[in-house]
Amino acid sequence: ANGSGIKPGEVVTFLGQPVPVDAKGDFAARQILPAGPHVVEVEVKKADGQSARYSRNLSIAADDWFYLGIADLTLGRNSTSGPAKLVTADATDHFDNQMYVDGRLAFYLKGKVKGEWLLTASADTREQPLKSLFSNFAEKDPRYLLRSLDPDKYYPVYGDDSTAIDDAPTQGKFFVRLARGDSQVMWGSFKTSLTGTEFANFSRALYGARAKLVSDSATKYGEKRGSLEVFAADPGTLQSREEFRGTGGSLYYLHNMDITPGSERVWVEIRDKDTGLVLKTQQLIAVQDYEVNALQGRITLREALASTAGAGTLVQSGDLSGHPVYLITTYEYAPGVSSVSSMVLGGRASAWVNDHLQVGTSGYSQDGPRQNLKGVDATLRYKPGTYVKVEGAQSDGAGSGMQTSQDGGFGFNSVSVAGGKANAQRLEAGVDFAEVKDGSKGRATFYWQDRETGFSGPGQISSGGEAITQQGGSVTWQASNTTELKLKADEKDATSQTSKAAEVNVSHTLNPNWKAGVGVRADDINTRTANASPTLSQSGNRTDAVLRMDYTPDADKKAGWSAYGYGQGTLDKSGTRRGNDRFGLGGERRLNDRFKLGGEVSDGDGGFGARVSGDWQVDDRSSLYTNYTLTPDRTDDGFRGRAGLLTTGGKTRFSDSLSLNAEERYQHGDGPSGLIHAFGL
Repeated sequence: ANGSGIKPGEVVTFLGQPVPVDAKGDFAARQILPAGPHVVEVEVKKADGQSARYSRNLSIAADDWFYLGIADLTLGRNSTSGPAKLVTADATDHFDNQMYVDGRLAFYLKGKVKGEWLLTASADTREQPLKSLFSNFAEKDPRYLLRSLDPDKYYPVYGDDSTAIDDAPTQGKFFVRLARGDSQVMWGSFKTSLTGTEFANFSRALYGARAKLVSDSATKYGEKRGSLEVFAADPGTLQSREEFRGTGGSLYYLHNMDITPGSERVWVEIRDKDTGLVLKTQQLIAVQDYEVNALQGRITLREALASTAGAGTLVQSGDLSGHPVYLITTYEYAPGVSSVSSMVLGGRASAWVNDHLQVGTSGYSQDGPRQNLKGVDATLRYKPGTYVKVEGAQSDGAGSGMQTSQDGGFGFNSVSVAGGKANAQRLEAGVDFAEVKDGSKGRATFYWQDRETGFSGPGQISSGGEAITQQGGSVTWQASNTTELKLKADEKDATSQTSKAAEVNVSHTLNPNWKAGVGVRADDINTRTANASPTLSQSGNRTDAVLRMDYTPDADKKAGWSAYGYGQGTLDKSGTRRGNDRFGLGGERRLNDRFKLGGEVSDGDGGFGARVSGDWQVDDRSSLYTNYTLTPDRTDDGFRGRAGLLTTGGKTRFSDSLSLNAEERYQHGDGPSGLIHAFGL
């Protein structure tokens, strides 16, 4: 409904609800109504109390259909001599010097059934000899474009403010989906994601059948009370999972090329520097956060990915502060020209018995490479932030394994297990102080988990498949508006090494500009298997203390910069542990809305370390970046001694279909040295 000429003081209502009127006296309103007859009324109340009503009778159909069809017929004859089929790689009868007939049939339909169920279906035989039009209808092409474009997140420019979606994605020739709300049954290409657990997560882009049922009711905290998802698929592809340590750049090369377009999932993980457990996960959105070249096997991030992120604790155990950052991706690919038999069955069921107890079970089985994984989990909660969660899982088979890279994809290490049955268990608990006692500010967490030798859950494969038992916890307490206390303790018992670490930090805000922090960390390491890194080969205990000062200018001055400095020393050590005395300075400076600089330098017992970064958003289409890190003994690259890495590059977009990326990496030091050029168009 819309109108104009509304005078000041007059009130407009539409379906009983007031409608805002602009300064010109115009108004517009829209309301989605269910199927059936309706009376739509617009009322204008004047300042003197009189009113004018406008009514319309409408009937919205319960069934609404859209459909189209295509029928093509091609007749032709070629006059050829010589091995035309060999030259053209055409196995049809197009070059037999005889008349040939090709055809294509396709349709698409979408509509509501009984006003509730939305049916989407399509079929496309694709052009081929008429005699074979239906004989191979069940065939699939794993390299067929699986587009997964969200119209709310993808912004191509067509000149008419339109967007494009693939409403019937399929690697085969047929697609059907029947949906009602969040529930659906379908046949076609889909992305499944069994989440909610640590050990039995499963995420793949598949082709086959899927049923997903979600209850309409919800708990008082907003979760659906029940959900069930089952699937059966034979995608004809294999899955690859790859982990890249952040390089400071934006170009990352996959282990395989010619991957199935649209099958990738990309996310960033920040992992605890002591335990390796995931602290934070950020899912990346295609086009908005990254672009992928499926043919070349290349991922280009919108922003450069640093190698470390803020640690949250004060004592530095290495030459550079922060937790390690990783780029993780999974995707589908077809190896070589041979067909792949990779039947996949799986599902997850989850239910909230009441508002406080949830139970669930997950499992899947796949061929090539063979793996069976099953698990159960339960959550008992008081409120959303106060809960206890238990989980158990069992894997059987090596699975797809994992590829890891420290240099952005120019070199990979394969991580796998021998197979066989192995179990894993986990206990996790959290307490939000504000939920337990009004006015309290803080949080406490605890975890315990055990993985047996050879456990092969996705993302849970340990180095060499060794058995690992871990436990720990943390407490953050806001003692006052200016003082915060943090405690953290972790213990790990693995085949190669055992370790214990505990740290206490106190931070106090002196004034709006200055913040002071003191911390003490004690750890004990027993290395059973020596390696190339002197840091990882140490044994013994050590106690360190640190003092840190942070300065931030007044916000009203718009200085756009901050700085910090710290000094730490080793109070006690034993065995082969080296001292950890270190002093450092760091900060950030934003020169304007498009240009930002950051860096840190430190020196001490481990040697000189440095980190410098710069980002310049030239315009809406172009950006430049540079990052440099110098570390005396990085613990994850397999080499000892000082190493530096300079990464600089840029990217620009000429149009919606053409972009240019360039990146240079210069590596120097006691390990491998070299210069890497990377270009992409």
